[in-house]
Amino acid sequence: MSSTAAVAAHGAHAEHHELSFLRTYIFSEDHKMIGRQFLFMALFMMSIGGLMAMLMRLDLAWPDEQWKFLGYLPSFLQSDSAITPNIYNSMLTMHATIMIFFVVMPILVGWTSYAPLSAVPIYTGVDWGQDLWCISLIVLGASSLMGSINYITTIINMRTKGMYLFRMPLVIWSLFITAILLLLALPVLTTALALLLFDRMGGTHFFIPSGGGEPLLWQHLFWFFGHPEVYIMILPAMGITSIIGVPSAIKTFNWLGTLYKGNIHYTAAMLNALAFVAMFVIGGLSGIWMACTPVDMYIHDTYFIVAHIHYVLFGGSLFGIFAGITYWYPKMFGRMMNETLGKIHFWITFTAFNCTFFPMHILGMAGHMRRIYNPTQYEFLKPIQGINLFISMSAFVLGSAQFLFLANIVWSLIKGAKATENPWNANTLEWTTPSPPPHGNWPGTVPTVYRGPYEYSSPEVAEDFLPQSQLLEHETAAAD
Repeated sequence: MSSTAAVAAHGAHAEHHELSFLRTYIFSEDHKMIGRQFLFMALFMMSIGGLMAMLMRLDLAWPDEQWKFLGYLPSFLQSDSAITPNIYNSMLTMHATIMIFFVVMPILVGWTSYAPLSAVPIYTGVDWGQDLWCISLIVLGASSLMGSINYITTIINMRTKGMYLFRMPLVIWSLFITAILLLLALPVLTTALALLLFDRMGGTHFFIPSGGGEPLLWQHLFWFFGHPEVYIMILPAMGITSIIGVPSAIKTFNWLGTLYKGNIHYTAAMLNALAFVAMFVIGGLSGIWMACTPVDMYIHDTYFIVAHIHYVLFGGSLFGIFAGITYWYPKMFGRMMNETLGKIHFWITFTAFNCTFFPMHILGMAGHMRRIYNPTQYEFLKPIQGINLFISMSAFVLGSAQFLFLANIVWSLIKGAKATENPWNANTLEWTTPSPPPHGNWPGTVPTVYRGPYEYSSPEVAEDFLPQSQLLEHETAAAD
């Protein structure tokens, strides 16, 4: 179906009609409701992943301590009121899995189970847990693959009249490229997970050396997915906050050039977008160190790597997520988020984030390894244990600050100021429909696009913005 025919078909069925509770909230075919489902699921999983991070930092700050409150947690998270090495490794695995696959990817769209340790249960003592991990990611990979096909098909076939590819907003471009990357990378990961599952349950030896398998094959297959995954997670955040460019230095100069002499409104959304830029740049600079082989030989698998990945992915993706939720919240729910609470959340998060992750560079330079349960077992790490304590205290503040964000989301749903159709004076099409949009997205005719999405400070209009669907006099004459 051509894009024009698809839009016509959509317009013919855009009228509102009542749906049952299950069809509206559970088995919805409305992209807006599906987006809300992804959002709330990801926020819930963020709480779970964040709890695991806090427990890991608790152990790193005070190794082998007994904590009475741990006795109230599920048995798989504690043992005799202490975090054991096995529990620590399990939380490390699940923290990375949850934050990558169930938080960052669903909102915007770690441990790597290296074979042969992951392929032979007796090596780690993990049996069904590893099997279920493989099965869950295979199912997730299949669903993400279907979602990617849906994104690509929708963007190609369902554009409104006049919405040429180069008139699409950058956030749509970023989701489009992300979907293509997922389409290319996910089948490889799913295949690798299936082979790992066969090794564990079917008696094969794809990754087990004793049977003629090759452990490095897992690394090659995993990282065929793993490196594109970095861009899969960061590209939607880039689409939310700016213009996409390659290489990263071009993006940085573009960000600075766009901000230079701009009329910047320091709203909570803009503050988070600016933090995304700053944190991504710091993470990118530390990445240059790792690209230098002599340096990388020393800092490889140390906390320097942990600092780098968190500056790029937490500082990048999550600040982008905070910016995106704050910006599109009025369109999603018809109410504004509390601006004061949003700024308080930002400043606490921004400060605590840097206090948590920047000192990890120092730990890495001192030789502090990743994935160790008790750093005080090593004499050369004992003098820097105070830094671990400082990082953990900062992490607790960082984790606690997220309750402000969740509270703002819930409170604003009930008591937030009613949102107008276009509270940000934005140009893209979603701001031409009521907040929140009705079942058919637009109550009347689907709008036509006449220009690009970022026509600000145009000399053709008195206002500082010029919506894509606004028809000017000379355009009317040309159309006639």
